[in-house]
Amino acid sequence: MFVNPNKRSIFANKVTNIDLIMSNETTEKLPIAPSLKALEVGDHVTFPVERSNIVRNAATQIGLIQRKTFTCNIAADRTTITVTRTE
Repeated sequence: MFVNPNKRSIFANKVTNIDLIMSNETTEKLPIAPSLKALEVGDHVTFPVERSNIVRNAATQIGLIQRKTFTCNIAADRTTITVTRTE
C-alpha cells in the first residue's frame, strides 16, 4: 500500500504489514472498507486477487456513498488487485 509518509492514520500498523501480504509470508487480511476509506487521491492499496469481487464491490459502494472515484487493476500475473483513488 502506498502511503504518504508525512501522514499518519489509524491504519498505520496495517500499512506496514502490506509488504508481508505481497510476499505471501503471512495470511493476515487487510480490512477492505477502512483501507479504501483512508486512501487519499493518488494513493493505492493492494489485495490478493482471491478477494477481487469483495474489493470491487466495496470500492463501488464507498465511491457512491462518499463521492470518491477508484480504479481497480489486476496484476499481469493475476495474483493481486490494486485499487487506486483517482478523485
